[in-house]
Amino acid sequence: MATLELRRLRKRYAGGAEVLHDIELNIDHGEMIVVVGPSGCGKSTLLRMVAGLETISSGEIVINGECVNAQEPAERDIAMVFQNYALYPHMSVFDNLAYSLKNRRTPKDEISRRVNETAQLLDIAALLDRKPRQLSGGQRQRVAMGRAVIRQPQVFLFDEPLSNLDASLRVQMRQDIRALQKRLDITSLYVTHDQTEAMTMADRLVVMNAGRIEQIGTPMTLFRKPATRFVAGFIGSPAMNFLSGNAGDLPGWLPRVPEETTEPLTGDISIGIRPEHIALTTPNAGQIDGHIELVEPLGSESLVHVRPTGHESRLVVRHVGTEQPDAGQRTGLNLQGPFHLFDHHGQRLATRPRLADTTCSMEP
Repeated sequence: MATLELRRLRKRYAGGAEVLHDIELNIDHGEMIVVVGPSGCGKSTLLRMVAGLETISSGEIVINGECVNAQEPAERDIAMVFQNYALYPHMSVFDNLAYSLKNRRTPKDEISRRVNETAQLLDIAALLDRKPRQLSGGQRQRVAMGRAVIRQPQVFLFDEPLSNLDASLRVQMRQDIRALQKRLDITSLYVTHDQTEAMTMADRLVVMNAGRIEQIGTPMTLFRKPATRFVAGFIGSPAMNFLSGNAGDLPGWLPRVPEETTEPLTGDISIGIRPEHIALTTPNAGQIDGHIELVEPLGSESLVHVRPTGHESRLVVRHVGTEQPDAGQRTGLNLQGPFHLFDHHGQRLATRPRLADTTCSMEP
């Protein structure tokens, strides 16, 4: 069994630029933790520090109760899958899979057995004689995963492994990776910028922003109760809409008692509402009127971009149904909730169940 603990990890480059700030994370045996965040937030740096490929400015990396800060990458019993596959182009698939075992002077019969077992597990047994240039992107990624699996490591690290694949292949590969991780029951840390990957693959999500952890929790916890405005805007596609207002002058339709707190609200606040919680209606029949600027048909649903009357910003509405409205027409909007309240620092205040009409201003 393998556990992974990150204790107050910090990373500071020469010149004083600090890119990671007091990262705290505990990963249980067999757990799949997915770290997600925008480009430049520090997630890949964090993964490379765990692997031993980046130095640590301060803090501890602990595997099974043992601090591994001073250990070389090869000593940490960690296998890493990269986004660029990192296969040896002059070697066959068999030799790519067998490489780490040969370096450990593993007997030939055991190498052959483990290569064939791994190839069967990943459905690449028919490819063992081919070179990487003869493989598709998905096949190369399976071989890259096989190189990690065959070592039987304590911890898997995944560095955006699907970013080079097309959309349809990414769907299949994320299912395969998740099924493989569950089957092998290996503790895993997975980094991606793709929130769909994050939501569908994670036991728990870690959302990072500017070198800090914003929130840790199950995917649905982060979706339903984001701790910060950043998490609210980052998790969910399309992104949450935000309205701005002042707590001392809230519109009459906003319920006065929050679900989660009875503390009085003060100062500027943001009210968040997801696109699926707004409904189109006829003009003058909703809380807000506006005109439709853009319709993005997606088959069984459409994303409708509405410019509310008197405001510069747009609201995005998820409209379900094959009949879609037309760009340019007037519409009414019913804001149905739930609604998420954040203070002027972007920290969560409460969830309120329903709105009836609005005088708030809109934010992009």
